[in-house]
Amino acid sequence: MKKCMMLIITACLILVLANWTAQDTTISGDKKQRVNFYGILETHEGNTYKVENISIGMKYKQIHFFEAPNETPKDLILTKDPRKGFISKIDLSEVLGIQVPRPNLKLVFKKGNTKKEYVEVVITFKDKDKTQRRYLIEPRTKIECDETTQAGPIEMESLSFVALKRLTIKGYSYREPQTDQDDKNDKTQHV
Repeated sequence: MKKCMMLIITACLILVLANWTAQDTTISGDKKQRVNFYGILETHEGNTYKVENISIGMKYKQIHFFEAPNETPKDLILTKDPRKGFISKIDLSEVLGIQVPRPNLKLVFKKGNTKKEYVEVVITFKDKDKTQRRYLIEPRTKIECDETTQAGPIEMESLSFVALKRLTIKGYSYREPQTDQDDKNDKTQHV
């Protein structure tokens, strides 16, 4: 019995110590993504924020957007599952802005007991014509970013697409890999 108890305590200590040493954070919190996208975020509540470290669904590359129907169905019921149609994988570096024109208008696809909701977004691309395309995305998909202030970045809670009015991407910069000593000197290269 004592031997069994000692094995359990030893195993617990090893797990605690392994987890404690494996944590990788900086003084400023969790390490940020390698590419820092920055811009302006506007909410449907009328607030505007200067933001950085923008990502969508914790991604800045290959973000999935689904094909939108040509016309919004009158009953808001989609006849086809957007996940089975064309999926555009969009990088934030290609985007000038994202708008959610009608956040309360949710399109629904039902199959059996499964119900998936989507909200329409309009993406403006960085090409010379500033091409705009309509897409669908799940409203629960989160936008992660930090508000830029005089005191430094303030991490914002994940914002859903229902709250977003417009996100304008002003540019991006590359970060060099950080070490604990580099935390005080954030080295970035602007693009």
